[in-house]
Amino acid sequence: MGVNFIQCGEINEIWDDRIKSSEEVDQFITSFAYASGTLEVFVKSSTPPPYAPIPEQAYQSGNPNWPTGAFQHTNFVKLNGPADLGPTLVHETGHHFGLLHTHFVSSTNYSSPPVSDANDHPYPVLDANNQIIPTWWGRELVIRQNLSPNSPKPFKTVNFLSSGDLVEDTPADCANIPSFFPGCPITAQNVGCDFNNTLTYTDYNGDGVNPPPAGYSLGRNYMSYWRINCLNQFTTKQLQRAKFYYDTEREPHYALPRCGTFTDRVEFEGTNLGLHNVSIRVRHSNDQKCNVTSSKLGNFSGLLHQDVFNTHIYHNGKKNTLEFATNPLKIHYGHTRCEWIKGVNVGDLLFIRDHILGNIPLSNGYRIIAADANKSNSVTTFDIVELRKLILGVYWDFLPNQEQPFRYIPEVIPQTMGNQFNIQPFTLLNGAYLEQGWTFSIPPDGQRGFDGIKIGDVNSTWPTDNAPCQDEPEQVGTPSVVLAVPTINLAQNDIVGLTIKSQQSLALAGFQLGLTIPSEKLEVLDIITGAMTDYNKTEHFGIGLQDSNALTTAWISPTGFLNIPAGGTFFTVVVKAKSVIPNLQNVVSLSSDVLSPLFIQGGNSLVSIPASLNMEATPISGNRDASDAN
Repeated sequence: MGVNFIQCGEINEIWDDRIKSSEEVDQFITSFAYASGTLEVFVKSSTPPPYAPIPEQAYQSGNPNWPTGAFQHTNFVKLNGPADLGPTLVHETGHHFGLLHTHFVSSTNYSSPPVSDANDHPYPVLDANNQIIPTWWGRELVIRQNLSPNSPKPFKTVNFLSSGDLVEDTPADCANIPSFFPGCPITAQNVGCDFNNTLTYTDYNGDGVNPPPAGYSLGRNYMSYWRINCLNQFTTKQLQRAKFYYDTEREPHYALPRCGTFTDRVEFEGTNLGLHNVSIRVRHSNDQKCNVTSSKLGNFSGLLHQDVFNTHIYHNGKKNTLEFATNPLKIHYGHTRCEWIKGVNVGDLLFIRDHILGNIPLSNGYRIIAADANKSNSVTTFDIVELRKLILGVYWDFLPNQEQPFRYIPEVIPQTMGNQFNIQPFTLLNGAYLEQGWTFSIPPDGQRGFDGIKIGDVNSTWPTDNAPCQDEPEQVGTPSVVLAVPTINLAQNDIVGLTIKSQQSLALAGFQLGLTIPSEKLEVLDIITGAMTDYNKTEHFGIGLQDSNALTTAWISPTGFLNIPAGGTFFTVVVKAKSVIPNLQNVVSLSSDVLSPLFIQGGNSLVSIPASLNMEATPISGNRDASDAN
């Protein structure tokens, strides 16, 4: 054809087995990596077999290989691995340029002796609008020329213009699809590429495809299904046909000068730490599209068709379920609780508190945006309330006004706006850059990436939080927080108050912890709080929420800090034994699986500190039931 190929930008890598294993290439994988204006080659190990869409122009000019609109995108080739980067790639690229299989056929069987016109014939079947029905396609005759009127063979016409692959100089062919082509086993072609006597397939005139008429080559054509190592030919008229579709359908849409115009990184707020598996979807006013997903190192590469564009950015979480599965701009895998709470604890609430009070304003725009938990484009006590609910588990794996645990902004904003960004990021550009779909102009090279801001992580501890965030709960906080539980036994129906006390003096600005209290053994009847200001069971405790065996609590001082003396009480949980408990120590425990324990020291610096806690069990008389704890 005289067509050459170059690599358009960098190779975009996706490291996600869930995306790789999908069988819906056009409807799914292209949502995570797609660049219109190119011939895009996907290489992945999975099913179904390799394939590529025929150009819609080929259909419109009389080729019913695919119905109009069957593919959202038509400029990709899908391969199943590096082994396909040979004749298979050539074969699929042939489809990209409008070539059909040399054995192309409808779902009607062909057999010998001949069948009637009504069941099997080479003439197009038309619908009520006189259009070819795409599911029908006639079989090519082995002998192409017009036959004598006295010939005993039916269908005395040249039929290559409406049958097979529509190309005159390819031979009639068959494939190893027994229901379509009886007598056409793939084993008929030996390792030397010759055919043996098992290739017995005949057309409806009774003519065998092997040997083909003089001048035709069977078993060598790239568009056949014969042995891969034997494929090495296109015919002259195949190349003419491919060139036609290159000129009329493909080449006008290629965008060679734009290659590599959207190449950069997604990074954690203001650092060079790359963020993995973030999908960026670019849209232009002319409806050209580009979808990219960041690699393990945060890299991405794509193509911008215009200098003005907008983006929609979503991170793929650890869940195996899709959020917004029917929305091509928002589709992403959902996020686990660990991903939502990673980097978020009472320390962040204290930073927000001090910012609101004016004691220590948050130092940059990233932290201010991270503090906006309810997405109001402001930082208020409502954000503290929302994040406290997330910590306690009232919100288990979501925040009501957020679609994902991160917000993403173009890195050109903080890099060029400086103090304007750091002082009041919400009023900058009217906050438009914070929203999905913001339209802006292409920045200079090196400023085309995006910064991810972890919602609620005001003190930027997300990178140092070592929780792996698969299916297991978060494992963060101070491992030196310990709780001594008494070894007492309880009789069935005993009611006791389990009081959590400090074993040392603490200047405490805030704390969080979780207790395991098995619901099948103990019924929680009530919670009684200690001397902390603004601390109550309604707002500061989570009891049996998503985990019926869990109790969570979180508190911060509303202004400064509180001195807790040795022996000072935090809270009391009133429980009723549902059965005999020989040893309370084997039942109740401090548990990071519920909520990582964390104690924050007040004063000039908010730092986590070790804490030794003691549990005292005191018998309680009187009538109580579980409603007292609500």
